[in-house]
Amino acid sequence: MDEIVKVLILKDGTILLSKVREVEGYEIGEPDCVMIDPVVYDPNAELEKCLTRFPGARVTSDTQMAILSDNILTMVTPENQLHAEYLITIGD
Repeated sequence: MDEIVKVLILKDGTILLSKVREVEGYEIGEPDCVMIDPVVYDPNAELEKCLTRFPGARVTSDTQMAILSDNILTMVTPENQLHAEYLITIGD
């Protein structure tokens, strides 16, 4: 399945932008999505400074992380400007 860039609003209120891929053949209770190149969105910052790598360079250099879809409140398509800024942030 192709990776699609989405805005993920988690149940705890965290807003992430990430490429998302569904995991095939997962078991119930196991992560069923993979986030690729996730970044945190700060809605109070200017567009050029609103995105930072998740969970951060001091935590891990991994760029792929599993997540349970149960932790996601909603998933939407980012606006074009935000999508473009995301691609700059991740270096694509």
